[in-house]
Amino acid sequence: MPYPSSKLAVRDSFDDEDVSDDVEDEVFIRDGRNGFKVDEERGVKRPLMAPRRKSKSSQFHSEIGRNPPCRALCAPFCYGFIALAVLLGLILLVVSLVMWFPFPLDKVIKFWKVGEGSQLDSIIVPCTELVVEDVWTRSLPKLTVESAVRLNDVNRDGVMDVIVGYGTGADGHNVPNFMCTLYFDRKTPCLGGVIALDGLTGNTIWQHWTSHPIFTVDCSADLTEDKTSDCLISGKGGVLQLVNGHDGSNVWQFVEQVGGAELHGEPFVDIFSAQFIQDVDGDGLPDVLAAHTQDTPEGMKGCLVLISGKEGKFLQKVATPHQEETYYAPQVLVYLDGASIVMFGTGGQASPGGLYAVPLHQLVKGNMLEVQELYRDEAKGIMSPPVLADLNQDGSEDVVAAMFNSVVIAFNGLTLQPLWNVSFPGSETFSAPTPSYFNDDSIPDFLVKYQNGPGFPVYYSSQTTVLDGKTGTPLLDKPVVDTAGSQMGGLSISVEGLGNDLLLYWTANCLHHEGPTKPFSFMPGSSIQAQSRADLCQMLFNSTLSTQFVALSQHVEPPGIAVYSSEERRELEYNSSVNTSAQAHHYLDTHPDFLDAYRRNTVISNKKKEFEGDTTGASSFRHRGDDSVLGNNVKGKGSNYFYNEGDYLVANQGQNRISNDAGEQEETLASDFQGDHIVAHPKAHLGQVHESTHYQSCFQ
Repeated sequence: MPYPSSKLAVRDSFDDEDVSDDVEDEVFIRDGRNGFKVDEERGVKRPLMAPRRKSKSSQFHSEIGRNPPCRALCAPFCYGFIALAVLLGLILLVVSLVMWFPFPLDKVIKFWKVGEGSQLDSIIVPCTELVVEDVWTRSLPKLTVESAVRLNDVNRDGVMDVIVGYGTGADGHNVPNFMCTLYFDRKTPCLGGVIALDGLTGNTIWQHWTSHPIFTVDCSADLTEDKTSDCLISGKGGVLQLVNGHDGSNVWQFVEQVGGAELHGEPFVDIFSAQFIQDVDGDGLPDVLAAHTQDTPEGMKGCLVLISGKEGKFLQKVATPHQEETYYAPQVLVYLDGASIVMFGTGGQASPGGLYAVPLHQLVKGNMLEVQELYRDEAKGIMSPPVLADLNQDGSEDVVAAMFNSVVIAFNGLTLQPLWNVSFPGSETFSAPTPSYFNDDSIPDFLVKYQNGPGFPVYYSSQTTVLDGKTGTPLLDKPVVDTAGSQMGGLSISVEGLGNDLLLYWTANCLHHEGPTKPFSFMPGSSIQAQSRADLCQMLFNSTLSTQFVALSQHVEPPGIAVYSSEERRELEYNSSVNTSAQAHHYLDTHPDFLDAYRRNTVISNKKKEFEGDTTGASSFRHRGDDSVLGNNVKGKGSNYFYNEGDYLVANQGQNRISNDAGEQEETLASDFQGDHIVAHPKAHLGQVHESTHYQSCFQ
């Protein structure tokens, strides 16, 4: 019987799909030795019979004919709905986390992409929320503050106490002695001073009075060697004293001398601004370097003065370049080799000036031949001190200065050449830069504040931003803009982790009219004192000034988190005010012999008439008052009197009383404003015999 060929026949039309995967009959071959074997074990041999193929057509048609179950149709929809619900839940979770814990995207990326050489353990989550809790509050009626607050443990309890230099609204030029008795119930001096407040309770530890306001306070050296740092105070009227830090007593008072004789009479302008420096006279104790500006028959002149820290004796005096006025304490830049360079600025708000450097050892000798000019402005001077910080990481401090005329410049501390500069056109500043680690590098950054407008004292707005210490590039997307702005720098709080520091600064806006004002101008002839003290919010918007002390970091949305708000503290601020005119009237009523002692003085006689005719016309203090806050009208005293626990409080008279720094002329501004011009008319001079008269403002 012939066998078919052993070759497999190949059909072009054969399709694998035509063959069923299910083979009903196994195909065997006979093997004499092994019996029956499956063809898979032996390979392909001659089959006894061909395998049967099953067609799928019948099964396919039978499945089409069936009705599919409901769950077969619903399953895709169920799975899709579940996936959508999970996705929406994740989105809601992310949104909630972002709202509750705001965190910049670049910081989130850091947790996923750890840089080379860094570790997750070194990443510190920044603070994005603050809770403000009062430790204590303290009001100081009749006092004004233009100096920085200093910390010094004067009672030796291990807690830093608060040192504040102050002035009073009664300060002026040749103020008569009876003012101290009338307004402060004390003998002279009474027009300025420094006060120490307990850091635990806010109670007064000691108070030291001076003849004029204090501008600068330095409590960084122990000159009395009693283990408590003493305080160097300086300011108007030639005030330059060393105060014992423990009890507030006077250690020494510097008196300017000319040709070995003390100066007689009181100059119209006589301002000191001083700080401690290293020992230069060889007695082993720190000494004092001061900037001094005084008016002379030839005009304003400035100089640098060296004084012995131990005894307050004169050591050296040199004139500034061009004998230009100078208003802030010089600074000392110390190099790695121990060499010291004195940095100082000159000029005024409308007079030329510059930034200079001179070796300290040459200054001690009185030699200014090696003075180097870093910056010069022929229109305006330098009104605020620079900041010393290492910007290029060469181990030496560099210099960052905010010029009065709209420019911030960083200088290399070794070469004194510019590193970068940033301009704020059409602006001016009295504020020193505030250093902090705002971004994520190891170079300090700087908060700066500039006022925009034609020039002091007319400003339409204020802008605040933070500059990169490495390049000077602004780090905020846009500056913080407010109506008035403060003319002071900020503070920084060091927080663990680079880029986590907090910057504290003041903002000032007209209530419900935040942002810049429309351009305005004062009437020609109005004094600069009246312009600088005008209540613009009242005049422009019939509103009040609202101030905030805010905390800002790169993790907090500008302008920042409010730490203090004048609106929230309205009752504390206003109910602590004192109506000094009413207080003086009350003193005269209870001390009839006081008038007898000064009856021959025409000024005090006129003051008595002024008190009797108008209780708001006598005071040169600056008050804050509001009828909605004050109450308890004193019976029989009329609507001008308000009484609260024995103190007379100021009433809102609808007028803003102005007193210039010299004290020779008082002015009144109306509380309403119409048009785009403001003017203040002069009142009676202090030394003249005139009845008190209020003048309404005139507008064009």
